[in-house]
Amino acid sequence: MRTFRPLDLKKPVLSLSATASSPRLADTVDPRLSGMASWASPDGKIGALIAAVYDERTTRQDRITGVGWADGKIDTDGNGSLDSETILIPTAIRPTLEQEKRDRIGLNGAVQWKPDDRFELNVDGLWSRLNVAYDELTYSAADGAGLPRGIVPGSAVIENGVLTGATTTASTTQIGRETSVLQYKNWLVGTNARWQANGWTIAADGSIGQAYSNTPEPIYRTRLLGMVGATIFDFGKAGDRLPNVTLLNADLSNPALLPGRRIEYRVNDSKDRERAAKLDITRDLTGVFSALHAGAKYQKRTRAYNRRDINFTSGITGKYFDASYFVPFPVDDFLDGAKGDLPTTWAIPEPAKFLAAATGKEALLAAPLARGDLRNSYAIGEEILAGYGMADFAFPIGGIAVRGDVGVRYARTRQTSSGYADDGKVALPVSYEKTYDNFLPSLNLVAEFTPKLQMRFAASKVITRPSLADLAPRLTINSSPTVLTAVGGNPELKPFEAWQYDGTVEWYFAPGSALVGGVFYKDITTFVFQQTRDFVLDGQTYRLTAPKNGGDAYVAGIEVAYQQLFKMLPAPFDGLGAQANYTHTATGGTYALATGGTFRDALVDVAKDSFNLTAFYEKARVSARVSYSWRGNVLRDVGGAGLAANNDSAFGSLDFDMSYKVTPNVTFVVQGMNVAGGVQWQYVRDNQFAGYTDYGRTFTAGVRAKF
Repeated sequence: MRTFRPLDLKKPVLSLSATASSPRLADTVDPRLSGMASWASPDGKIGALIAAVYDERTTRQDRITGVGWADGKIDTDGNGSLDSETILIPTAIRPTLEQEKRDRIGLNGAVQWKPDDRFELNVDGLWSRLNVAYDELTYSAADGAGLPRGIVPGSAVIENGVLTGATTTASTTQIGRETSVLQYKNWLVGTNARWQANGWTIAADGSIGQAYSNTPEPIYRTRLLGMVGATIFDFGKAGDRLPNVTLLNADLSNPALLPGRRIEYRVNDSKDRERAAKLDITRDLTGVFSALHAGAKYQKRTRAYNRRDINFTSGITGKYFDASYFVPFPVDDFLDGAKGDLPTTWAIPEPAKFLAAATGKEALLAAPLARGDLRNSYAIGEEILAGYGMADFAFPIGGIAVRGDVGVRYARTRQTSSGYADDGKVALPVSYEKTYDNFLPSLNLVAEFTPKLQMRFAASKVITRPSLADLAPRLTINSSPTVLTAVGGNPELKPFEAWQYDGTVEWYFAPGSALVGGVFYKDITTFVFQQTRDFVLDGQTYRLTAPKNGGDAYVAGIEVAYQQLFKMLPAPFDGLGAQANYTHTATGGTYALATGGTFRDALVDVAKDSFNLTAFYEKARVSARVSYSWRGNVLRDVGGAGLAANNDSAFGSLDFDMSYKVTPNVTFVVQGMNVAGGVQWQYVRDNQFAGYTDYGRTFTAGVRAKF
């Protein structure tokens, strides 16, 4: 990230901006104010800059999450025998209203000294604080805990090996509310210097930064759980409609319907620190090799994460609460516009009153950390020492100008992971240490046939290290009463590693216009994926999801990009332009089965097809841009039943950005995001419904001034 530098602006500048955005689902107006003041001395040798921003952001998402599916057999005629074939059975859905309020303050400053053309010194600083107030309202329905038995005889609807509908004789429902306030504080200080003389360039850079997050107000989850009797459910396909769910003998808006279950309490904090220093040296040459580069870098990252969970049950479990413990449902248009018939309002617990009703809290809060708290906490360290050498070259071949660079980077990585492992009785401290080396060569070539036509080729070996959280020896158990799951880390993870190759042909057929075609191939020797397997703890079997290394894999594809300015059109249409790009990708990888052995499948988190279309107008005082971006289906889980994660269906978003320069110094702006109201569907296996999120539309208007 590079912020503004005062001497780059050459003269004193004052820039101000005030905008307001309106997220239509949240039905509010959020302000954003920013400003920058920059000063440079008359001789251009020293300058200073300070900038600040304050913004608020309110979001609302109407969702259906927690959709569960399982393979099994059911009793279709009520005689107690499982008489169906093995089919796909829905186990639950969770309609969820998510509301979030953010406010952020950001400051950054820079001092720059450039006494002459040979030397430059910069000092930069950045600080930000973000508060996030979160409120999640949810209930579970179509609970499959009573299956495979518990279906009204003759009501099961089985289509192509999937139970799409039935009437259950008894179902449980959980109503929940999660409230929290999270705070994030980040700071970064960096300094760098550059000296140039006699064909030499020496650059040095050092930085230190920290990101700290915590819960100034604990996370509280208020839960009510009980039986609601017979329930009819009818699942549709993803993209067609939401599931139909009818509770025949219960009203979720009735405060007296469900008894209390518990209040879940959580506090956590994490601190990430990074220190880095690097030195780069360049020697300019004449001849085929135009420059030689060499450098070294040291980087150290650490992360400490601490978490505590407590369940308050005394005074809550099994007790019924009157209407004074509940508040009205906050919106009257939940899931509006989505096809499907299911409860869209329900009783909302007031967390403060339920917390006051819980007894024995003080003793629980004063108790030492539990096994689960220790399992959830960890500390990670990573040190990287790297060096590189590179040469720039240029030469002609039969009238074709060829240029490029070739080099190699060496990196040594040392990782330490500390946490706790559970032996079934106590959580014991553990520590893992790993060191690995990588040699990473690279080559870049450009062949210029004419000033308008050129080809590029690139080849390199690359790595991406696992996230620090994935390396943690941690284990988190979920809180569901019926579906036992857990998530964990893996300190033995290896980095992603691949050889990658890219080639393009670029035709610049007119000023500001281009047609580009490209191919790419990544030969991956190892990667990271999420594996789900059975895990036994305290006599209970959990479905544990944790990262694991896969084997060889590949990513191959083609891409086409087009841009044109229509300067040939008569005024005022000569300000029109267009951009478009399309990418098609094929993937495959070797995955490890939890039960042993391997299998081949596509890679997760990669869309097969994606494209972007943009029309724009730039002339005089007017600037306008309309864009549509689309991404095809994205796998989130592979292999077996493919039920450990929900895959994303294709999604597109229509956005626009328009501005009008009232004076040379003042500009009005209007923006819109997702103006067509696109929604995200999720699916498992043969397009079975697995999730839905409505992000809503957001519009922004404001003014910017620069003096």
